[in-house]
Amino acid sequence: MMSTKTNNNSGQVLIVGIIMILIMLLAIFIFFDVHNIIRARMKVETAEQSAALAAARWQGESLNLIGEMNLLIANEIILASPLVAVPETTQIEKTKAKARVKSINELQTRVSFLGPLVGLIAAQQAAKNNGLSPQIGLETDIALYHSSIEDDSLNHESKYPDKVNGFLWKTPYKKMLQDIYFAGVAVRPSGNANGIENVNPRFLADPTFYDAVLNARFGGTVWCHYYLRLLVKKPDDYFIGKSWYMPDFVDIRRHFIKQSEIYSLYVKLDEASEYNSYYDKFVHLLNRPGINLLPDRENNSETITQDVCRFFVYDERYFPNRSSYNGPDLGANSMWRQGAWLRRDLSPNIVFGGAIAYAEGVANMGVVYKFKAPETRKNKFTRLADKEHDTSETIGGDYGNVAKVFSSKYLPIEVPIVAPVFDQVSLIPSTMHSVRPFSMSIPLVELFIKYLAEYDIDIHNPNPNPPAGTEYMLQALQIMTDPDFRRRGYNVDFPGLEYIDLKLLFGDSYKYPNNKNGAGWLQQACVRYMAKPPPEALKSKNLYYYDAQTAETLNAELRKKYDEAVKNNIQGVVLEQYMVPENNETWIFSGEQYLVLRNGKILDNEND
Repeated sequence: MMSTKTNNNSGQVLIVGIIMILIMLLAIFIFFDVHNIIRARMKVETAEQSAALAAARWQGESLNLIGEMNLLIANEIILASPLVAVPETTQIEKTKAKARVKSINELQTRVSFLGPLVGLIAAQQAAKNNGLSPQIGLETDIALYHSSIEDDSLNHESKYPDKVNGFLWKTPYKKMLQDIYFAGVAVRPSGNANGIENVNPRFLADPTFYDAVLNARFGGTVWCHYYLRLLVKKPDDYFIGKSWYMPDFVDIRRHFIKQSEIYSLYVKLDEASEYNSYYDKFVHLLNRPGINLLPDRENNSETITQDVCRFFVYDERYFPNRSSYNGPDLGANSMWRQGAWLRRDLSPNIVFGGAIAYAEGVANMGVVYKFKAPETRKNKFTRLADKEHDTSETIGGDYGNVAKVFSSKYLPIEVPIVAPVFDQVSLIPSTMHSVRPFSMSIPLVELFIKYLAEYDIDIHNPNPNPPAGTEYMLQALQIMTDPDFRRRGYNVDFPGLEYIDLKLLFGDSYKYPNNKNGAGWLQQACVRYMAKPPPEALKSKNLYYYDAQTAETLNAELRKKYDEAVKNNIQGVVLEQYMVPENNETWIFSGEQYLVLRNGKILDNEND
């Protein structure tokens, strides 16, 4: 019998060993995949950064070249000035100058079209040098864009004129696009050839807004989204009629910016009406003390500058003191200067920023092991029979890298004329600048906005129905019209936390909808929880007030006890310290819960 038992126990160690080997092999496969995924992510990141920097550098070179030609135009003004030209030949010189300036403007237009595409070529080569392969989807976008230049299927005619500022741009521009297509497109650039922009009201263009509304409606307390937080504070009459949501926007398919729509420089040939606004400053810059090369507009109704020349100028995006300019600027409230986005300035001598370049890449990587949800036996046999079963992982493709061109020499002159000032490029956080990835497909949120505008939709009786996939957006707008919903987030009738007994702020009786004049979620006192509050807070039957001085006194006692324990060689003693409020704060405890009184004001959920 003993022999039989021994035989029955034999082989158990082998089974355990086999199981351990299988687990180790599985772990090796998983770690192998994790290692490859990390490498692929680093490769994509490096390729995107290199591509964005290469494109931005060419944007800077293009802007500098346009700026140099603006200086040539300034020289033409001086040569045509009555103080330089012989009076009898002034009109002849002006006519010659106008012809020369027209040729320079045509050259500047060439740069605005073709310079950015050189940047696109440089970006693709930089990405490929860092290991990214061309992507079929990106090449398709370039091909569709190439075709759309001649035929806009939406309007049955092209939005693109054959000539811009005397430049027959289509042939060379399309030829460069064709060459880029056949060379392969590895990263997605920024561009604005399709879709919409400058949407007003702006919340309509933010897809996360609709998610926030639905989450707040069905999830309870998700009210801190920027646009949702603003809207719920509006009076009830704001939501009456269609005006509150009816969109106004620029349809890019119908609007041409008269320059490359990929890696755009955002410059333009100035208009006469705009020129008048900065003519006086421009005269001041060219004139010298005691030497007036240009006449004052007050003494000469027909200014010689307008008559002779036109400059390439920045649009509102990239010139300081304009509404859409995005840094860096020198204002005290600039996000570039307050550490809101950057731990420190890009460089202490950077004073001016120009166009931006975006690059987004994708890498498809084969994997040994892929986590999947449980599958039926039938699906398993189908998968095994499929020779082209996907065992790859897609890395990247969601968020790219952004680079911006900068000037560290000096600020541009006081007028928005393009000057050759750009000498640096740098990567910046993608959240610091609005970037539109180039794509010929229209995002769902833009389809929804066009639907609202085209059909003049009544959101409560929509006809026709919204585009497929946008139904939830319509539902979110419908929810916003419900005053009961808005008051759950922000009640316009709520008098304020300072009018309520502090004890009540730890409960629900003062809140909406328990109290029709109560606080919406954003207005409610921000009640916090502390796992180890001061002992006096737990002992007190009333509210316990706790400030920085009280905390330091308690912590000093704890340090004293700890030092005595160490001195007496007591083992296992750990120094514990209570949290210390800021000097301008008092914490009000009710057991383990507490409120923050900052500068005499109870913090609510919105200002937490």
